[in-house]
Amino acid sequence: MEEFITRESDEFKELIGQIDMARRSVTTVRSKWRPTLADERYLSGDEVMKYLHISLRTLQTLRDNGIIGYTTIGGNRGLSSSLTGARNYSHAGEVCGGRLVKAKGGKILYPERELQKVLRDNYTPPEPPF
Repeated sequence: MEEFITRESDEFKELIGQIDMARRSVTTVRSKWRPTLADERYLSGDEVMKYLHISLRTLQTLRDNGIIGYTTIGGNRGLSSSLTGARNYSHAGEVCGGRLVKAKGGKILYPERELQKVLRDNYTPPEPPF
């Protein structure tokens, strides 16, 4: 007599466990994976704020002062008020404190390699205890 695999059999329960484990692995990979552009990994503003533990205002200041580089994908790129003499360029996108936060119709991305360089360049090693 042939044996059949049923929902109550150990083999079926093991298979379901393996499927669940595979699904969790795929979910984890999908949540952490970021596509690259020209072999460079880019982060969104929210990801940069979490990565550096900074606020939106600080991120904007770092960008305005040229401390971190960025690129704008799609939409219009607003110009700094120091270059244009204008205080309001809300037509270019979302403005916070008189500065462009998000390009209208586009997205601001930050190269991860540059963020790591800023962290390395500003690293202060701990002092020896004695």
